[in-house]
Amino acid sequence: MRPISILFGTETGNAESCAKELKGDLAAKGFAAKVYDMVEYPHHALPNERLVLIVTSTFGHGDPPVNAHDFMAHLKEDSPDVTGIRFSV
Repeated sequence: MRPISILFGTETGNAESCAKELKGDLAAKGFAAKVYDMVEYPHHALPNERLVLIVTSTFGHGDPPVNAHDFMAHLKEDSPDVTGIRFSV
């Protein structure tokens, strides 16, 4: 089974529901999917990922949800090496 991480950012829970539904669909296709709330995802693990799906909502004028702020800050400030990671948002 191919591992894949699904990270979600949400204000109302809709993106979380979508991420969990996606996990089930991917499992049926032979993926070992894990779902993470962006606020709980271990940022140091990102460079070791090979497949990442990000399911997130926005609010206001396209602002990220609260639970995505730390993840976004990590990407901007720490500039982790994400070379070779296949991802989709």
